[in-house]
Formats: sequence, C-alpha cells, structure tokens
Amino acid sequence: MKTTLGYDRAIELMRRPEVRLVQMHGRATGFYILPGGGPVERTVADKIIAHPFVRAGRDGLFPNHSQTWRMEVA
Repeated sequence: MKTTLGYDRAIELMRRPEVRLVQMHGRATGFYILPGGGPVERTVADKIIAHPFVRAGRDGLFPNHSQTWRMEVA
C-alpha cells in the first residue's frame, strides 16, 4: 500500500516553484506531487486545485482538461 501525502504537507511542497500537482494515467493512475512528493488522494488533490493561488497548466490532451497545476508564489 502506498503512503499518501496529507493536504498540509502537499500544499507546503506546492509552494516550491518547481513542484507541480500532476494527474497521471496508465500504470501510475492518480494524482502526484512531483518532483519529490508522492501520491495524494483525490480529495486532497481537489482541495489543492481549489486553492486560490493554484493555477492549471492548461497542458492536457484535450482543451480545458488540465493535467498539471502549480502554485503562484508571490
């Protein structure tokens, strides 16, 4: 069983400029904090995506289906 990151740790990692929340498909299905984070539950990913400083990368295969999110750090 994989250990998943909680919201507090995940959002702390998201404050680093190089870190993204990534939605994976295939063998590693789910949401991950990369690099150096790990998997997060769907509920945690939804809370991160809803954070007012998190922006979608708009880089999905289909329009309006983002697969990465980053935090804008002021």
